[in-house]
Amino acid sequence: MLLLGQNDIYLKDKSYAGIGSRSTPDNVLDLMHRISFGLSLSGYTLRSGGAIRADSAFEEGVRKAFVVKPSAGDCEIFRPHNYKNLRSTDLVLKDNYLERAMKIAERVHPAWNKCNDYARALHARNAGIILGADLKSPVKAIICWTPEDEKGQVSGGTGLAIRIGREYGIRIDNLWRPKILKIWKKDLAKEEAEK
Repeated sequence: MLLLGQNDIYLKDKSYAGIGSRSTPDNVLDLMHRISFGLSLSGYTLRSGGAIRADSAFEEGVRKAFVVKPSAGDCEIFRPHNYKNLRSTDLVLKDNYLERAMKIAERVHPAWNKCNDYARALHARNAGIILGADLKSPVKAIICWTPEDEKGQVSGGTGLAIRIGREYGIRIDNLWRPKILKIWKKDLAKEEAEK
């Protein structure tokens, strides 16, 4: 069984967030794809935002797992309510849930007043990714890649998701950190060798 790196976490509801920066390096995108493929085959559900690069790499791994094993873990892709190319399978926060998600995002965003409506909707989407469609079912882990400053602070949408995760005590595996990246590579190599 693939256990979200470090071999010390068991996901009871089997959900994790797979997110990251649009500047995620190609070799990490490949790793994200392999991580989500393995987790999906083990019955884990991905929550993500459908953005290019990192989010898409995680989602593609899950879709590939469905081909191999139709009963594989699912994915929940959250999109902002005003996104132009919604798919029928996308989850969209609206009405009461959107208002609550906006309040959560506003609470942790350092410059909410500078965000336009579309940016606010994107940030509210991150509340759904981390806390679920009901905003009461947090993921058990966040797997991501995003640069950190010398204080461990991150920016952008991934940064907002991480700040929500920290508020809820959610484990965060930032593949930008060399130690975390090395652990995941080692765990995946072991898992893939056993198959």
